[in-house]
Amino acid sequence: MTIGAGAPFLADGISLVPDGLGASCGVDFTSEVLVQAAGVDTLTIGDEYLSLFQNAHHALGNAVFLASGGQLTLSNIGSSGEDGVLVKLKQAHSFDMQWLALGTAADTPSGAFLRLSATGSIAGSPGQQLGFARFDDTGAEILITADFSDIGSSSQFLQVLDGGELVGAFSGHTGPVGTVSEWPNGCGKLGQTGGGTTTKCYVGTWDSAIPISIDGGPTLIGDELRILAEGAVDIDHLDGFALQLSDIPSVTITDETVVFVQGDIPTISEWGLTIMTLLVLTLGTIVYGRRWRSAMV
Repeated sequence: MTIGAGAPFLADGISLVPDGLGASCGVDFTSEVLVQAAGVDTLTIGDEYLSLFQNAHHALGNAVFLASGGQLTLSNIGSSGEDGVLVKLKQAHSFDMQWLALGTAADTPSGAFLRLSATGSIAGSPGQQLGFARFDDTGAEILITADFSDIGSSSQFLQVLDGGELVGAFSGHTGPVGTVSEWPNGCGKLGQTGGGTTTKCYVGTWDSAIPISIDGGPTLIGDELRILAEGAVDIDHLDGFALQLSDIPSVTITDETVVFVQGDIPTISEWGLTIMTLLVLTLGTIVYGRRWRSAMV
């Protein structure tokens, strides 16, 4: 790449900002991005991302994005379980996502579920599946399950916390994790362990303390449930986190927190995007839909 009369250099992205307007360019929000070309026979768009909370978001399945007022709403959720959002990370040790309350099992149809999954680097190989956790509406309650077989674990270490204080811990747990009456309003993966590897777990959080019934164990009052894999392989870092839903009409994400390896926050160009557009939204509204999925099948 060459800018003006300067010397050529290597780059994988470019950001164009008018002089005197600062990084925000004085723009409240972006409502449309138009890409035009001349003298080019074919322009193939390989993928699209929406940037919010300093993270790149990719719509999964038939999900539709609506970003407004610093929040991201996922809608057009069907019953396939494939609809949702993938958050692209780069060498992250921990990730946390919060959304508006979804209510209780009575507020969603029986069979509705949300699924948490992540990918990461194992022994220097990125993009490896790191298991999953699910919350399923069974009608009267929400059943919690987890599967860490992808990383060689057949049992879990469960922790229930209330206000950051541990109220119960259960090692060697197998089978269903337990049940709750309310949907979580947050999820994530814990940070780095003392040995320098990323913790092998999924976390569900609630705004206030609720009864959390451990399968085969007691019912405890807490606002956080940690499901940690036992005896699993070491994970170098996270590179993606997915939230997928079924028969939950919409979910509004209000915040995300990422702790990166060595504390560095990657830029959009570091994710390999060849064109970086102003899709960083703090106010206003942008609608992004992927209604063309059927044409790709």
